[in-house]
Amino acid sequence: MEEEPRSPIEGPGYRWENLADLLAGQIESGEIPPDAKLPSLRELSEDYEVSVNTAKAAVRSLRERGLVVTWHGGGSYAIGPQTRERLERRLQRPGDEQTDVPPGA
Repeated sequence: MEEEPRSPIEGPGYRWENLADLLAGQIESGEIPPDAKLPSLRELSEDYEVSVNTAKAAVRSLRERGLVVTWHGGGSYAIGPQTRERLERRLQRPGDEQTDVPPGA
């Protein structure tokens, strides 16, 4: 009797941590290239046979590690030059320019 292939995220620890580690390895190795869109939460949950909440926790961990950025309604992307530039543009707001006035002056 043949055993089913073991899921790449099976093992000790939480499944979301294992999925995050797997995806982080793919990002760091270039298998998921810089600026590439990650699969949707639904696709991750189907591909790795986990709940959508588990996939969401894994992507949140990747964001906290600085490996991905998530755009509301647009998906998550591996950090690269284009996503860094887009993120910097979004963080810059009119009136937030640097000045030489010390705080509280």
